[in-house]
Amino acid sequence: MDGWHLKREVPIAMIAALLMQTASIVWFVSKLDSRISALEEKTLTQTGYDRRQWDELNALKTTTATNDKRITALEAQQSHIRSQVDKLVDRLLR
Repeated sequence: MDGWHLKREVPIAMIAALLMQTASIVWFVSKLDSRISALEEKTLTQTGYDRRQWDELNALKTTTATNDKRITALEAQQSHIRSQVDKLVDRLLR
């Protein structure tokens, strides 16, 4: 045996396979790039929606806190009115 040696011959099928593989890789990468671009655009749009939702949520929290204070004040007024009515009823019944 002479050992290892290289030939300068390359089959046409091998060249065709390498060209097809290269073309497939280029096509895949270009499709991947367009998908990434679409996702980036959607992410920017979603970020805008998220900001608006957070702003609306914070506004609702503020409104809820204000309404809670108003309800507490109304309950206190109702309790005061109820006690005054009870006193008037007691005076009338004596």
